[in-house]
Amino acid sequence: MCIPGSSSFSFRLLFSLLLLFITLPRNCKCGKIFFLFTPVYVKNFVSFICISVYDKKCLNKKENPFKMRTFRVWLTIALLYVTHVTGKDNCTCVTDRSLEGKLLKHPSNPSVYQILDGCRHGVPNPPTYNNLYKNWECIQSNILEKLLCKCESLSNGAELIKGSGDTVYLLSNGIKRPIADPETFNGFCFDWNKIKTYSDIVINNLPVGPIIKIK
Repeated sequence: MCIPGSSSFSFRLLFSLLLLFITLPRNCKCGKIFFLFTPVYVKNFVSFICISVYDKKCLNKKENPFKMRTFRVWLTIALLYVTHVTGKDNCTCVTDRSLEGKLLKHPSNPSVYQILDGCRHGVPNPPTYNNLYKNWECIQSNILEKLLCKCESLSNGAELIKGSGDTVYLLSNGIKRPIADPETFNGFCFDWNKIKTYSDIVINNLPVGPIIKIK
């Protein structure tokens, strides 16, 4: 029911009114279209409005194919409110691992996102960006960026770290995630010169997250 990019109240209001218009019961004076192919909770809501506001006689037991109950009416109102009024940009979103490792931004928005696990993780500020990546030319502008699910942002001051071994980790939000191989490291546009070395005691005491791998 929610549409990507439909965060404005006016858009949701118009979308809701359109739903009401095309889902009115067959025999109500309010209108007669697309009744059979409408979700039950929408039928209930429209019938409630129709009975209460427009025509109390337009739905009788013979014409009404479902029973109206107070519980279902209020549940419907709550569902529509949550769906159309309080929804966010990513109410409907996708994960796309073909974009794994990309740094994306929308042409009209300065926010930069790291695509990781198929969803977008915000890069919180320029110092954090400079901690991790080669340069600002790694960022690609893409209008489809908003369609990707928005996941937890990278933490302020996220780092590339390692111990005495060869494994390099992305440290963010208190969790170290092993970077699988040089191909993945380069695919994320990480900078080899920005890896910080810590003692094995520090590295071993950090919680481990899933391995980061492009393919």
